[in-house]
Amino acid sequence: MGCNNVIDIRGRKNMEKIIGEAKVKAEAEFQAKADKLRTGKFGFEDLFSDDDIVTILERAEQNKFFKGRCVDISRVQKYDKIKKLAQWLDCHCPDILGIVIGGITSRQPHAVVSIDVRRLSALRGRPLQAFCMLFSLSDNVFLSGINGDMIRFSFSVEYVYKA
Repeated sequence: MGCNNVIDIRGRKNMEKIIGEAKVKAEAEFQAKADKLRTGKFGFEDLFSDDDIVTILERAEQNKFFKGRCVDISRVQKYDKIKKLAQWLDCHCPDILGIVIGGITSRQPHAVVSIDVRRLSALRGRPLQAFCMLFSLSDNVFLSGINGDMIRFSFSVEYVYKA
């Protein structure tokens, strides 16, 4: 940021007046930028100074989220449907022992939702339809035995984040 945002208070006694003037100036600058945004008649340089742009780019370089990765929105929507179906099953099916929602992170290209099911269970009606929808929505399904009484179904959506 530039030096014009700094208030020099050395040798001044009337601080309330100085702070009030700075507040009025900041509000006027904000209002001018807000008006430009509302009208749509502005250039990038109208909103950000050169120092602002340098600061934004430096922060982006430090943030791993911006390191060459982009999210595929259609994949995220697919993952959200899987997550909602798993949450619905957890609430409405007594044979579901629990769910694990992996979440979406920029460090992992894939997103996973896991459902723990009783080993001897029979799904009927709506829960069976929801389970079938989970299979059809996911890119991969993994089965693993947690213990003698439980089987874990893991539904994944691949390449949510791409390099």
